[in-house]
Amino acid sequence: MQKSFLDYLRRNFFSLLTVVLGAVALILTQLKILPSDAIGSTTLALVIFLATSQLVDNARKLEKIEKSINNGFQGTIASLGGVSVIQLDEPEKGLLYLAEKVREAKNRLDHVSLSPPIPRNNSGAAEWEKAIEKALLANKIRYRYVCAFYDPIRVERIKKHLSNPKITKYFVGYFPIQQNSAPMPNFMLIDDNEVVAIFPFIYGEPEVWLSIKHPDIVKMFSRYFQRLWNDSEKITGKEIASGVLDKLDLPKI
Repeated sequence: MQKSFLDYLRRNFFSLLTVVLGAVALILTQLKILPSDAIGSTTLALVIFLATSQLVDNARKLEKIEKSINNGFQGTIASLGGVSVIQLDEPEKGLLYLAEKVREAKNRLDHVSLSPPIPRNNSGAAEWEKAIEKALLANKIRYRYVCAFYDPIRVERIKKHLSNPKITKYFVGYFPIQQNSAPMPNFMLIDDNEVVAIFPFIYGEPEVWLSIKHPDIVKMFSRYFQRLWNDSEKITGKEIASGVLDKLDLPKI
């Protein structure tokens, strides 16, 4: 209690001092110790004093805020000192890297494909498909896949895996395709230790692939994935058998 009172006095010292001086001036005027015409100039002086003290106090507060922001910024930069980033400038290299990461995964893979598929006419695509199928058949890792159905290959892959009774840890959520939808980055989280993000560029240019290892960045993607997963429409093997995906109207891209 005493500490809170002292803190209050320290924060409001100049304001309280102005009030006290103003009261003293008023009393002295009433006692005719100060001439009555002096009260105006005294009040003006007190107002100027209060305004000056407030400006000084605000300047100190702004300086503290600026220092706090600067310290936080420097702390963030320092924390990113351990970030590991690998840029892969070709789809083949990216797919080969992803295939390797799928083979190395220990617990889970969270995969998002909300943009049209990348070119698959390369050796990386074959390695990627083999790595995915082998990991799913082993049933050692959980694989969650959020997608939009842009092409028959994506649809057939999902039908193949969901309808296979030997695969038990493969789960799919999807979003209906909207006209004029914004291009979205695709990404995969590997064991919540690494994220491989694919950012679409302008038409005709290859995507930029980034592998990022940093706990704060990976956590951000992980939470974003969870939001996508929660909001997506889920599809199961039973729905595959009923022909749900056969009724899809795929866009022409």
